[in-house]
Amino acid sequence: FIDYLTLQQKARRTVEAYTDWLRHLSTFHHRSPDKLGQPEIRTWLLHLITERKLSASSINLAINALRAFYGGLLGQDIEPLLVGIKRPPRRIQPPRVFSPEEIERLITVGTAGDPFARVFLMTVFGGGLRLSEATHLQVSDIDGARLQLRVSHTKGGRQRMTLLSPVLLAELRQWYRVHRPVRWIFSQGRDQEPICKGT
Repeated sequence: FIDYLTLQQKARRTVEAYTDWLRHLSTFHHRSPDKLGQPEIRTWLLHLITERKLSASSINLAINALRAFYGGLLGQDIEPLLVGIKRPPRRIQPPRVFSPEEIERLITVGTAGDPFARVFLMTVFGGGLRLSEATHLQVSDIDGARLQLRVSHTKGGRQRMTLLSPVLLAELRQWYRVHRPVRWIFSQGRDQEPICKGT
């Protein structure tokens, strides 16, 4: 299944999520998922909806995992099973927008003198980056002459450019002078890997 998803060029997190759902299905019925029929799959989906009361996005992800495994990998038609299941609508919450004063307070007070936290948060807010985008920034992504930042590790895999303020550029240059990163701007293990998102 992992090989199939990899050949479909699914993102690593999608592969992990889909395999987790199949593992849960298998554990629920104490059988390999390729040995299950539509009644067992339906029972499992009912369990997720009625007993576990999972969110709409979780149910949709589970259904997509079923489609990939049964429909894609095994070539089985499971669409008749899914016809009677109303995919719950996703509740989209508007993002919280911080005021400039809140961002400044977060960076100055919230980092409590930690230079890494200060530069990292300035880069996230200044470049409008997702967490994984910021952790995977490389030294070569900084274009000081044009005041641009190349973002390569994007959701969906499409490279994009974002603005780089002179203030952030000065902070990143100071970070470089002190830490001398070779590849990753924010690295761990002697610059061999980008810093992990947990950090």
